[in-house]
Amino acid sequence: MRKSSCILAVAAVAITAARADERRFGFTYEPEVQTKGVLEFEQWITLRTQRNQDVGQDNYNKWEFAEELEYGVTDRYSVSAFTFSPRTKASAIQPPGSISHNSASMGWRSRIATCS
Repeated sequence: MRKSSCILAVAAVAITAARADERRFGFTYEPEVQTKGVLEFEQWITLRTQRNQDVGQDNYNKWEFAEELEYGVTDRYSVSAFTFSPRTKASAIQPPGSISHNSASMGWRSRIATCS
């Protein structure tokens, strides 16, 4: 009985699909534009770690934060504003602590054709 309960629990978790958004490829920027009048906020957080003394960067951690605010001007054209804020900690590079470099950018996208 206990074994079948465990198998049932594992099967239930395995067949459950977890999705947070429409993004199909996590490290690419898909070409969709926002619908007219829609405002969207999107945030990415990436951790780069596991460098060690072999490469001269003991205790390396880099958190990359990015935010995007996108607005659909028309159904075929959208504008975006981005901010980027990486935080780096590596005891071999600098004293323990963090460094930050903030930057911002703008983006414009226009849909030329729809492939269906």
